[in-house]
Amino acid sequence: DHYLRAVSYLERSGLQTDQENAIRIFARAVELDPQFAAAYAKIGYAHSNMYWFFYDRTDARIELCRKAVERALELNPSLSAAHEAMAWYFYHAKLDYANALKEFSVALTLQPNNTEVYFGMGAVYRRQGRIHEGVEAFRKAVAGNPRAPDLVRQFGETLMLAREYEEADRVFTRTIDM
Repeated sequence: DHYLRAVSYLERSGLQTDQENAIRIFARAVELDPQFAAAYAKIGYAHSNMYWFFYDRTDARIELCRKAVERALELNPSLSAAHEAMAWYFYHAKLDYANALKEFSVALTLQPNNTEVYFGMGAVYRRQGRIHEGVEAFRKAVAGNPRAPDLVRQFGETLMLAREYEEADRVFTRTIDM
């Protein structure tokens, strides 16, 4: 129950209060079950968001992220969410795109069609200027989760960068409709 409540905060928005609430509730989940690898992975992801969105740009925040993700991997090295969280660590905290893509690829191998992984890959590709690869990654992410407004919006932004304006317009209209 704590895990699901915390996930709902992560999915609600990127606002600082939602990220902090998620971390607090995930922490309670691992208090109740210290072997809960998925909760550790999500704690790491939330800490990377805190850093990425400039709520807390300290080394201490990055250390909290790294430790949580490493704990998740220690508990379950074949957990897709743990590799996904490590990818976000590399992307958000280190701007290490090569290792982020490696970890996203591992996560995708462990859980094919994971929309969050495709979202992450698309974000990295876009950051690298590999716009057409980003478009395809976002297309797969949206196909797997067509009702996620922020995901659909980011797909539209990536289409604009690819100068695919007509499709971007359709995607933005869909986002507004949601």
